Amino acid sequence: MTEARGAGAKGVLKAFPYPGSISLPLASRQPKVGIRKGRLVSRGETLATTANPAQGIPDLVAPLPGNIARISSTHVTLEVDLDIGLQARALDFSTMSPTEARDSLLRLGIRPPRAPRPGEPVFISGFDPEPGVRLAGALLGDQRGVLEAGIRLVLALFPGKAIVQALPPGPPQLGFPGSQTVRRKISYPHTLPAFLKWRLEKDAPFDRLASGVVGLRQLWLLGRAWSTGLPPLARPLSIQGVPSLVPPGMSPLELLSLVNLTPRDGDRIVLGGLARGFCAWDPSLGLGQDQAAVCLVRGGGKSPPPRACRLCGRCQEACPLRLPVHVLGSAPMSGWHMVLAEHRDLATCPACGLCALACPSRLPLCALRGVPAPVPPVLTLVKGRDIPPVR
Repeated sequence: MTEARGAGAKGVLKAFPYPGSISLPLASRQPKVGIRKGRLVSRGETLATTANPAQGIPDLVAPLPGNIARISSTHVTLEVDLDIGLQARALDFSTMSPTEARDSLLRLGIRPPRAPRPGEPVFISGFDPEPGVRLAGALLGDQRGVLEAGIRLVLALFPGKAIVQALPPGPPQLGFPGSQTVRRKISYPHTLPAFLKWRLEKDAPFDRLASGVVGLRQLWLLGRAWSTGLPPLARPLSIQGVPSLVPPGMSPLELLSLVNLTPRDGDRIVLGGLARGFCAWDPSLGLGQDQAAVCLVRGGGKSPPPRACRLCGRCQEACPLRLPVHVLGSAPMSGWHMVLAEHRDLATCPACGLCALACPSRLPLCALRGVPAPVPPVLTLVKGRDIPPVR
């Protein structure tokens, strides 16, 4: 991990030391046979495997060496012990076929980017996707070499594809020969990958999966994999707006303590951005690899609880796909998962958050769509325009 060079400075990532223990989410994986409490594991060792590799879910690998302290139904807790050794066999992506490179990324615990559609280029998005996720500036300013190595791995995954760098005004383009650069001055929600691709391609159909769009956070992980051939020891994460490098598996409480913030009664810990994020179900458990931001929102009556759905239809008007989003707000809390089963078209939701931003009752519609039963009663959406992050 790089040496810390200051917190919050523009263009600089704050790197934090390894904790004494990390809590790694199992998600949909099953612990590997022989993985049990008390066992010593080395860096890069597989701890749990996915039931369906075709979905692109990587196996859970140990990012650091240590001793397995606990295995629950949701997490594996690892006591870090660097004395065990950091040995792992490095992979050489430059000699691999696209299929081999994809499979190798999955073994390293890195989710490969979605392949672009036929005839489409690969878009490198240099934008922060939403409010509360501040990483793009630091990555472009401080990690250019790693990002450029990531483009090499992108081309190894998708040979022959053109590279289009979509960047905001200001920072120079990544130094990669033959790539095209497009400058845009846009804000949320157009910075979300699906909407950015829609804007860049103009007449192309809306692609809710944003196939072929690679954000800078993912590009950084690809660059580390290309350069080292090893599982990532750290991941880029925004902690209360501070662009950071943190070991995988740290909990929201641990992450906030790194920037000297302590939650109090009535506060909310929001995972993700302030526009689409949701409250942490258990802030003492480690975060998964897809979370890009942790924010603390102070209590004190600034955010009244959501009111009942008015059936005004503003959410459906705001939805780019005109989905019947209002059925989520009008259903009782205990019945959201039943509504989702009846309205299969909601599965095409791009999770842009426009419905929640348009809702006069401040219902967390975008977050409700992805919540299985039973629904956590503390789940709520924090809107950046109403509740600024704590400074």
